[in-house]
Amino acid sequence: QIFSAIDVGKQGSIILRDEDLKIAVRYPELQGLGRIVGSKPTRELQGLVQMGRTAGTYQARAPLDNIERSYSFRKITGQPYYIIVGLAQDDYLSEWRKQAAQTAAFVALFCLATSFTAWLYYREWKRGHTTIMNLIQQEAKFHTIADYTYAWEFWLSPDGSLLYSSPSCERISGYTADEFCSDPGLLRSIVHPDDQKKYADHRHEAISDIGAHNLVLRICHADGTVRWLEHDCQPVFDQAGVFLGNRGSNRDVTDRKKMEAALAESEEHFHQLFIQNWDAVMLLHQETFDVVDANPAMLSLFGYSLTEMQHLGPWPLIVPDTDGKFMKLFRDSILQGEAFLEKGLSRCKDGTEIKVSAKTKLIRLKEQNLLYCSIRDISDRIRLEEEKAEAQSKLIHANKMTSLGMLVSGIAHEINNPNQYISLNASILAGIWKDASAVLSKYHQEHGEFLLKGLSFTQAQETVPRLLTGVTEGSARINLIVNNLKDFSRDNSKQLEATFDLNKTIQAAVQILTHHIHKHTYDFQVALGTDIPCVKGKAQQIEQVVINLITNALQALSDKTKTVRVATLYEKETDSIVLTVSDQGKGMTKEIMKRITEPFFSTRLEEGGTGLGLSISATILKDHDGTLEFESTPDFGTTATIKLQAAPANS
Repeated sequence: QIFSAIDVGKQGSIILRDEDLKIAVRYPELQGLGRIVGSKPTRELQGLVQMGRTAGTYQARAPLDNIERSYSFRKITGQPYYIIVGLAQDDYLSEWRKQAAQTAAFVALFCLATSFTAWLYYREWKRGHTTIMNLIQQEAKFHTIADYTYAWEFWLSPDGSLLYSSPSCERISGYTADEFCSDPGLLRSIVHPDDQKKYADHRHEAISDIGAHNLVLRICHADGTVRWLEHDCQPVFDQAGVFLGNRGSNRDVTDRKKMEAALAESEEHFHQLFIQNWDAVMLLHQETFDVVDANPAMLSLFGYSLTEMQHLGPWPLIVPDTDGKFMKLFRDSILQGEAFLEKGLSRCKDGTEIKVSAKTKLIRLKEQNLLYCSIRDISDRIRLEEEKAEAQSKLIHANKMTSLGMLVSGIAHEINNPNQYISLNASILAGIWKDASAVLSKYHQEHGEFLLKGLSFTQAQETVPRLLTGVTEGSARINLIVNNLKDFSRDNSKQLEATFDLNKTIQAAVQILTHHIHKHTYDFQVALGTDIPCVKGKAQQIEQVVINLITNALQALSDKTKTVRVATLYEKETDSIVLTVSDQGKGMTKEIMKRITEPFFSTRLEEGGTGLGLSISATILKDHDGTLEFESTPDFGTTATIKLQAAPANS
């Protein structure tokens, strides 16, 4: 009802559209289409609204009735609607066209009847007056719409003078419309000096071309500040093609330019952080997971070029067995904003597999959602953690071995006490048997054979002395083993150096290892040289070395038929004693032989080895100015050779 009170011509229209630019009300309604609620807008209106304009003018042909109109639109303040008023060009010129036709008829009829011509002239004058009044009214309506637009609307004459300027010019430039109209050069003078040439070129193009033109430039506001304007204009021609000037619109886009500058600066900061990041980083498309970009660290770590990664995507970097983890990582970051993968397995271009951790975050960059995926190579960290855990395990085991040595010393002491009883009682029983044997012999002569614990007296005379001798010898052997264990466990590193017999040290070591030897081989050989000089040093430490070498040789055997041989000899040329420990075991490769004296290196870690025996042995021999060398052939055995300098004759 409100719209029907406004005369917009026969083919004019007034439309109310919502924020989505769908029609809410149209006047007048088109026959057969009703109010056409929801109809789509023209491309020109849609483009202006998408640019953020809330008011303006444009020319377009309506898709519903195919009528060319001049439109003016404005966003209603405080309401979610746009009001659009369109005036059809035919409505402007309809009366004029009729007048021209009637004037032609009047000329034709003028020759027929002068009186009738006078009557026609009067009628045409009346109609012309009506047309002019209609034009004046329509122009007033147009000015009413233009004057209330938010943008600065203007019309320049062909000579560049301002024919019309909307009141919004004062809000945008600081100057009133009257000032612009009274000073033809004011519009050009407020253009920023750096943009004067750009504006002059634009004016030239706008005059010489019939198309619309767009320009973004700066102006100097009346208060001294610099404002950014988005300037649109197009030339206006009459039906005869006569240039009538330029119709234009200026919008203040200063805030938008500031935002664009801030965004550009932010993107530059992001770009610098992106390319200089030590972690490997790639940007993935949110939906397809295609690689949008990758920093130098990513390309260096995996060996791919950026073009290859953009073509192949992230999938070649993922080991197939772990692709589920990475897919979950990507999806979780989309759902939750960010996600973290503590351990994963990736593959480089050359096929090398590396352990990585990954973190993804959903970001907004350049008008699109991207996944920021940061990958860090943690292979070295995991290796160091594993080595640390292994070293700690070995130290714990070594500590257990130290504790075991102390325990052995205590047990040896405890065994020694009851063994003394055995030795003493065996001696007493031997004396008792000697005295009783004479009495039993006399009884045997008088009464014949009798049994002692299932044995005849004759058998007992042969067996009992042998049993008593075995008990005595066994006790002595126990005593020898206990003393050797006590000496081996005793820390005498602070004792003064002295000379010792290497052969005796070897025999003591063999005595301690008797059980171990019988467990591993039937063929244990000891060939100790004669006239071996003494060695200066700590016998207990050298004994520890010998025990380590013999133990390693025994453990290298594949079965008990294999041989272990311990031998010594004296080299007069070098005045040194040579000790060799040979075995027919599994042998060692060159790679293993290079590392066998490294602390905590062992080929028997799973079987309880500590990797300290040969390392300690090498250290002990170095302190004794000795050497330790190995010769080994896989599957054929190993020979360890020790050389120690002979002690001076008078030491």
